[in-house]
Amino acid sequence: MTTKRVQRNLTIMFTDISGFTKHTERISRDQLMNRLDTHNKLLMPIVAHFEGNIIKTIGDSFMITFESPTNAVECGTFMQHTLRLFNADKPEPEQIHIKVSINAGEVTVSDNDVFGDAVNVAAKIEKVTAPDEIYFTEAVFLSMNKAEVPNTFVKTFRPKGAESQEIKLYKVVQDENEPMYKRIVAETHIDTAKMKTRVLELSQLAEKEYARYQDALETLVTQHGKSSRTGLYATVAAALIIGVAILVGFLMTRQDPAKQLETDVRAFLVSDKPKDARTVVDNYARQHGENDAAKGMRAEIRSFELNAVEKEASALLAQGKPEIAQARIKEVLGDGTPTPGLEKVLKQARGYSEARALLDKGDYLAAKNRLDATFGEESPGDHVKLLRDQANALEDTGKMLQGKDPEERAAQAIGLLTKVFGDQSQNPAFVDMLHRSLMMDLGRRAKTESARKVRAELEDMKKRFVRVTDWAAIEREIDLGGLWMVLIDNQTAKGWRYYDGVAWETQQRLTKEAADRKDPEFLWRIGETLFQLDKGLYLRRLLGVWQWHLAIKLDPGIPTRKAEFKDRMEFFLGTGQDAWAEDEENAEKRDYWPVRVWIKKYCFKELHDRLIKGLQAVTNDGKPWMDERVNCYCILADMGEADQLKDRLDFFKDVLKTLFERNEIFASHLKPMLALNMTYEEYLEYRKIMDNARDDSEFAAYGYRHEVLDQLVKDIKEVQVAHTARYGK
Repeated sequence: MTTKRVQRNLTIMFTDISGFTKHTERISRDQLMNRLDTHNKLLMPIVAHFEGNIIKTIGDSFMITFESPTNAVECGTFMQHTLRLFNADKPEPEQIHIKVSINAGEVTVSDNDVFGDAVNVAAKIEKVTAPDEIYFTEAVFLSMNKAEVPNTFVKTFRPKGAESQEIKLYKVVQDENEPMYKRIVAETHIDTAKMKTRVLELSQLAEKEYARYQDALETLVTQHGKSSRTGLYATVAAALIIGVAILVGFLMTRQDPAKQLETDVRAFLVSDKPKDARTVVDNYARQHGENDAAKGMRAEIRSFELNAVEKEASALLAQGKPEIAQARIKEVLGDGTPTPGLEKVLKQARGYSEARALLDKGDYLAAKNRLDATFGEESPGDHVKLLRDQANALEDTGKMLQGKDPEERAAQAIGLLTKVFGDQSQNPAFVDMLHRSLMMDLGRRAKTESARKVRAELEDMKKRFVRVTDWAAIEREIDLGGLWMVLIDNQTAKGWRYYDGVAWETQQRLTKEAADRKDPEFLWRIGETLFQLDKGLYLRRLLGVWQWHLAIKLDPGIPTRKAEFKDRMEFFLGTGQDAWAEDEENAEKRDYWPVRVWIKKYCFKELHDRLIKGLQAVTNDGKPWMDERVNCYCILADMGEADQLKDRLDFFKDVLKTLFERNEIFASHLKPMLALNMTYEEYLEYRKIMDNARDDSEFAAYGYRHEVLDQLVKDIKEVQVAHTARYGK
């Protein structure tokens, strides 16, 4: 008669008693059967209540089908609750703990069996299900009523097999304070009398299934030292195959013990039970001695274990779990020598762990080098590839932020970082580079889009990049970038009015805040921004110098670190600002600009030729450019090189007007010139120029002119004693 087979969508449950093998090693057959009987009496009424059908029992394992995935999960939940109550007052050896694994999908149903991929997957999940837990697949999660079952995601699981797919696993949240869990426990009332017929039906099926394996159990307990599990149920298919092998192996007349040993060991290895296989060898050796057959099977088991742990460790490494991979290898290998394959996995696991630790510390270059040394150009697994991508991203971003026009590439840097790390990575190098990139990019945008517009986006950015904490620094960059809005109009007058009205308050506030928090780098950058505004608008107001003065006070090493410092000082030689301090004390007290002090202190040697050339500076129409000539002369004179000026008399005539009008040069600067060697005729010219200046009505408004001229006369008399004596007054 042909067996009828139909396709149906069912929910498949496997239950399994945890530690069943250990029970068989410690208790008698009668005790073991009593334990199974108690297990059935506790759980079968629950299966009946939730409308489950027991398809088969394999030793200590049930295979049950349900029409409803929600019923299946609630059934597993109440099973665990019932056993938890049962175990509460029992000593550990008498307790019963089970694992419940559930899957759903299309299966083939025959008269007395159910099979298909959905069954196989449910059986495989049992291997990774923790004791006292209920694990179920995404297929169950999507089809059950999630409002009735408390659940949480556990992990992604890939069963063994070359063509296996990753499976998302969930579990029931067994928290007595969780409302849904409390509802399942409180509302499940099993009417034993009402369920009597159904329970009897299930019990008869269970007894029938047990009968198929009792003889095998008795033989295993007797022949194998109570160590082998009767129910080889990792999967239903494996259980049936191994069950038949055991029955045949032990019920046949054993004419070739060595051949039988080989059959039994390999049957257990096929079912991934090397411990049971080793027990078989131990029992064989007790009867027949440690002969070649026993040694050969031990070697085969050892090879199986090492190959298995190599695959397992490789998979763990590919999942980004190198420490677990190393622990598993050590657990299996013990003090033994690793195979070349295991040695390679160990090396890769150590290299990966070290690279990840280096990356977590922010040392991405060392992490990249460690990955290259360990894996070469390979990336075995997505996690190794991700680690390599992260190290490369940090290296590339670092180059962007330190290269040419970093502000223009900052947005690209942000995109690269977040693509590889996501938005919320805790890697310190990522957080630091993201922070720097945001500062540069938002500061750049504030230059062209206005600080107000960029600030309006900050709240959304703070929610997106939660690991970035120093938003105050980013806001300062936005304000600093906002000063550049002055350059939208290149007309000096209009631009200066805009600067006065809009940017003055901002630069004053930023300067005070930076000085208060003692931030020389930011003070320098404020000064640099203002300098560029000054230069771009042709204001010639020495903007930025005051911020530089404050920065250098905090950090005197700044001028030697800033490559642009010499160029900025050279630019100022041609300015006409009327307040040049001759020492830093005056700059502090009188708000004068100590540019000449810096040139003499930090870059006199580098600018020496430029200073001499500046003594001859002329305007476009060929007239002396006194601003530059005065600046260059004052610096050279202070450094003992007043003799570099060749047209001294002409310079002296021109400078007297500057002396009275703008305070760019002081009498003290002219004394070194007056002290140079001169003829008596030249001496007469100097005295004549001084006398004429005293009587010139053009300078009558300057009340201190007599005081200054008196000082010059006093100086020339002091340094030119012989000529003064001849002059007679």
